[in-house]
Amino acid sequence: MFEKEQKIFQNLTIFSKSQNKEEKEEEIIDFSFRIKAIQKIDTICSKLNFQNETFFFAVYYLDKMISSLPLTLKNQSDFAIIACVSIAGKVYEEEVPSISCFQMFFPKYHKKSKSYNQISNLEVELIKIIDSFIPTTVNSFLEYFLSRVSNFSSNDDIYTKMIKLIKIVIKNPISVNFFPSEIAASILSIYFPDDDLIIFVTGYSIKQLEECRNLFNLYNNNLDFKF
Repeated sequence: MFEKEQKIFQNLTIFSKSQNKEEKEEEIIDFSFRIKAIQKIDTICSKLNFQNETFFFAVYYLDKMISSLPLTLKNQSDFAIIACVSIAGKVYEEEVPSISCFQMFFPKYHKKSKSYNQISNLEVELIKIIDSFIPTTVNSFLEYFLSRVSNFSSNDDIYTKMIKLIKIVIKNPISVNFFPSEIAASILSIYFPDDDLIIFVTGYSIKQLEECRNLFNLYNNNLDFKF
């Protein structure tokens, strides 16, 4: 999984480094769009009872799309969200609603054939730019790490709490600086603050995870997610 992660994420440039004020303002707009898009993806996945892995696939595809396509935010942002969730669902869910069902989450586009065609076109573009193999996600690493330290079940309360906190943390633009394995290892180290155990299970030391752990603690200290 680690080798696959390196191949997928090391060249993922979500936002280019801006030099002038106008470009920096555009970056802020992009980050704002990403936060709202992740929230919308979470809402759709929850309403449709999609699995956690589908959510993380959709966010991965969203980042791929943002980094590869010149989206016009006013016209294409909602379509991009639908395309990402739809493709992610096709990868991981047994039954995936049609595009018209996803459009119900965006009433102004519901039952509009032009919108349907634009979403379909974005799906095609997304398929062209995503990797041909299934990406490693935060969730896949978290499940793997947990299986090594306990009799893990996706129904466990601790797993549910971790996923909820991760969904909040990844909205922060700083989170794009960390590999999925770092994010999963960081939240695990907060629950299991044993350096030897974390090194054995994840390959990271707690010191190596310090920056990412600080990001989690920023939210964990202000929310009811005490482990």
